[in-house]
Order: sequence, then structure tokens, then C-alpha cells
Amino acid sequence: MIQLDENHYFIIFAFTTQDNAYKASQNIIHNLDNHFNAATTCIALDTFNPTKSPLSVINRLMQILAETRKNPFIRIETEDILDR
Repeated sequence: MIQLDENHYFIIFAFTTQDNAYKASQNIIHNLDNHFNAATTCIALDTFNPTKSPLSVINRLMQILAETRKNPFIRIETEDILDR
């Protein structure tokens, strides 16, 4: 886990599938909701491509996060949202 700024963290789910990363993200959101007594956390999931620059990886995650925030009922989204 790498802290990007006060409100954003980069978590690498190494050696797992996208489905398992999604399930882990659901657990993270559940625990954060309970801890902060709020439901404002959003998570962007993207398949990591080591050939991309760190800046392009962060920019892609921020695009996914921006799309996720457009729908208040969706709090976890994958890179698939960029293809819609």
C-alpha cells in the first residue's frame, strides 16, 4: 500500500485475480465504512501493466475513480468502465 496523498492510496493486489481483488475491495470499503461511520469511500481497480509509466497508471486510476463517483450507488469500479 502506497499513500498518494491525504485521501488516496495505491494498493497492489499481487498474485490474484480481478475477482479476488474486487472482493478484497468490498471488505476494505465495509471496514472503512464502519471505522469512519460514513459511506464515502470509492475504489478504482485496474489491471496493472508494468510497461506503463507510474504517471499513466495513476492517471488511469483517477479516470476510473472519476467515473465511479458519477454514480452514488457504485463504490467500486474496474477498468471496464472506461470501455463503456
